Amino acid sequence: MLGVTLACAVVGGAAGAMYVTRHASVAADPVSPTTLTPREIALRSFASVVLVTIEDSRARPIAVGSGFVVQAGTVATSLHVLRGGASGTVRLIGDHESAKIAGVLATDATSDLALLSVPSLEAAPLAVSETDATAIGDKVFVVGNPEDLEGTFSEGIVSGKRRRDEVRLLQITAPISGGSSGGPVLDGQARVIGVATSSLPSGQNLNFAIPSDYVTSLLRSRGELRELAKAAPPGPERPLQTARAGGLFQHLSRLFRWR
Repeated sequence: MLGVTLACAVVGGAAGAMYVTRHASVAADPVSPTTLTPREIALRSFASVVLVTIEDSRARPIAVGSGFVVQAGTVATSLHVLRGGASGTVRLIGDHESAKIAGVLATDATSDLALLSVPSLEAAPLAVSETDATAIGDKVFVVGNPEDLEGTFSEGIVSGKRRRDEVRLLQITAPISGGSSGGPVLDGQARVIGVATSSLPSGQNLNFAIPSDYVTSLLRSRGELRELAKAAPPGPERPLQTARAGGLFQHLSRLFRWR
C-alpha cells in the first residue's frame, strides 16, 4: 500500500493503553465549554475509537480501518472500509479483546459512511456535532490507526471547505494515512466534527473528511439490521489493507487515495 509521508504524533499500541480508560464516565462526562488540552482530547477520544478489521467469506482479513462509538453498541466508520466484507470485528485502542460486528444498521454511499452494530462493545460514545459550524483556521485533531500504527493522534487545522458534486468535504492539515478511514476528526472540545476519509497523494498534506452532520443524518435514518455481506459494497478477491469507495468516491478514485 502506497502511503504519503506525513509528520504525525504517533502513539503506539502500548502507549495507547496508557491513554485508554474503560470507565465510560470519563468519555461521557459533559464537555466543558472551554477548550481542552490535546492530552485531554486524546484521553476522551481513545476510550471510544476502534480498530475495524473486515474479513472475506473465508475469514481472511481484507481491510483495516478506524471507527468510533456514536451510540451504545453503534460504531460509525467509512463505507469503503467494508468493501467485499462478509464479517468483521472492532477493538478499542489499547485493548486486547475484539467485539464481533453483528451487522450494518445504515449506509450512505454518497457520503461514504456506515453504521455498525456491535452490541457487545462497551464504550462511551463521542459527542457528535449536528451542524457544520467549522471555519477555516479552526484547530482539529484526528484519531486513527494508520499503517498499522494503532492509536495515532494528529493535530492540524481546517484548511479549506470543498464540495464534490452534492457532498461537502472538510480539507484538513492533520495527517492521515492508510487505515485512518472512519476515524473521528475532533474539535478543541473533543466533539466529532468530521470523519476521516481520504487524501490527495499528488499534493502536500491534503487530507479530507466528511462533515459530522452527515453522521447525524445517517443516525436518524438507521433501519433494520442487515448482514455485513449484504450491506457492504462489492470488493476485490485478494486481501487489501484498504479499499476504494463506491458512488461519488468511486468517481473520484483517480484523484484521492482512500485511507
